[in-house]
Amino acid sequence: MDFKEFKNKERLMSSAIKEFGDKNFQNASLNNILKNAQISKGTFYYNFKTKEELYFYLIEKIAQEKSQYFENYYNENKIDYSDIFSVFEIPAKIGLRFASEYPEYIKFGQNVVNEKDPRINQKIQKKLSSATNQFIKPIIKASIEKNIIRSDIPEDFINELMSFMISNYYKIIEENIDFNDKNYYEKAIKKFNYLIDILKNGLLKK
Repeated sequence: MDFKEFKNKERLMSSAIKEFGDKNFQNASLNNILKNAQISKGTFYYNFKTKEELYFYLIEKIAQEKSQYFENYYNENKIDYSDIFSVFEIPAKIGLRFASEYPEYIKFGQNVVNEKDPRINQKIQKKLSSATNQFIKPIIKASIEKNIIRSDIPEDFINELMSFMISNYYKIIEENIDFNDKNYYEKAIKKFNYLIDILKNGLLKK
């Protein structure tokens, strides 16, 4: 999707992120978005066909910003790709840091992944799973070939498991965490470290 440029675009984006963040897609009001952004319907419909197009535009816009945030981190830091858990841990932690620096995206992102409308949710999941699989598959394959992770479990199952974990880990990590808490990032990272520890070492005592 091409990212549109027009007058008062940022006001529209901010208003839409807040409205979609406070409500789910179905209940979000386009009239409220336009009223709070002080943008006419004519201007809106010149740039977007529907509320749904605006919604998915925002998802892609934020994903693009997050991707650039990740790329900047990878360019500035040396990553050890021989440790599969570090490879998964780094983007998750960067994602949490991104969320702590851009709090206006948190509620919006939560409503996106928890969307109840079956049709909208299916489109969202398709976008999310496609992006996650592209990231995961080559890492899993290389880790099996290098004998870093077990080869007796089907590769497809490992891909599905890790994809699900990465797409849904926020539900565990962000449970009972106040997003307005200044220590939000540290608390979320602490929970994420528990998750990585269990994946590495299991739950059974040794």
